[in-house]
Amino acid sequence: MLAVLGRRAAAAAGLLPALAQQAGRCISTSQPAADLRNFLDEADPMLAAHGRAWLARELRTKSWDDLHRLWYLCLKERNMCLTQLAWAEKKQAVTRRSSELPGLYLGRYKKAKLTMNRIKQVLSERASLEADAVKAADMKRVLHYM
Repeated sequence: MLAVLGRRAAAAAGLLPALAQQAGRCISTSQPAADLRNFLDEADPMLAAHGRAWLARELRTKSWDDLHRLWYLCLKERNMCLTQLAWAEKKQAVTRRSSELPGLYLGRYKKAKLTMNRIKQVLSERASLEADAVKAADMKRVLHYM
């Protein structure tokens, strides 16, 4: 409709906000991404508390959906730590000073990676115990891409 009327005619007729809203609705109904802030640590890393890696016995009690959510939380945490480590490395190369921040993020990275490995272990155990061959093959295929 915008191509037919032209931008000025649509703006004069008051249709531009409605068209923009309609176009946005067609593209996606999910919440828009917050640019690159998802890859940065908002809190002060010296004061931020973070926990330990999940144990395999704790993960065995979780459902498939819970493990799926936890996997992506750990993936996000891992990517954030890698981003902060890269920034600290660049900053260290520029200022020629080392700081203790890379050590903090390296510890968080290792915990997230360890949890991800344990989730994969638990899911592979479930796939090997699955009685239905088709379902077991599907589970193994999903694990292959993790």
